[in-house]
Amino acid sequence: MTARRIGGARATIAGIAALTIGAASAEPVSCLIGECRVGSTVWSAPASGGIYAVCPTAALSEYVNAVGGLISLARTVGAGVPERSPDTGEPSFTDETKAMLGELRQRAGVRTFDEAAAQCRRGAYSQPLIVKAIAGRSILVTTKKTPSESFWMPSNSADLRR
Repeated sequence: MTARRIGGARATIAGIAALTIGAASAEPVSCLIGECRVGSTVWSAPASGGIYAVCPTAALSEYVNAVGGLISLARTVGAGVPERSPDTGEPSFTDETKAMLGELRQRAGVRTFDEAAAQCRRGAYSQPLIVKAIAGRSILVTTKKTPSESFWMPSNSADLRR
C-alpha cells in the first residue's frame, strides 16, 4: 500500500467516523477528521490510549509517530515487530512500509530513528492546547499554561470537544 493509498484510507475512515459521531454529538472529535481549526482549543487524547510524541517540527512528528504507530499496530494484530535495523534504528519493515518510512525519515532530515526521537518527547494526556497551524497529519499547538512553548503532534492525538 502506498503512502497515498494509506492517506486515502485514513480520509475514508475519518469520514465514516464523522458520520457515525454526528454533527450534534457532545463526544470529542479527533482532529484527524479535520474539525480542528487554527485558534481552536483542543485536548491531547492519544488514539486508543496509546502514546504519542511531540516534536519541534511537523516532519519529525510524522516520522516518529509513524514508527510508533506501526509498532503498536504490529503488536495489536499479533504480527510481531521486526528486528531493529542497524542502519536506521527503526523496525526492519519491508516493501512499501520500508519505502514510506525512508521517505518520512528523509523529510525529517535525520539518518536514524534514535536521532529523531531524541528531539521529541512523550506527549501528555488531557492537556488543553491551542492549535497554531496544521500541516499534513500534524498540528502545531501551544499549551494554555505556557503559550510561548509550541510543539508539533499528530492530529489523531488531539480532540475537539463540542
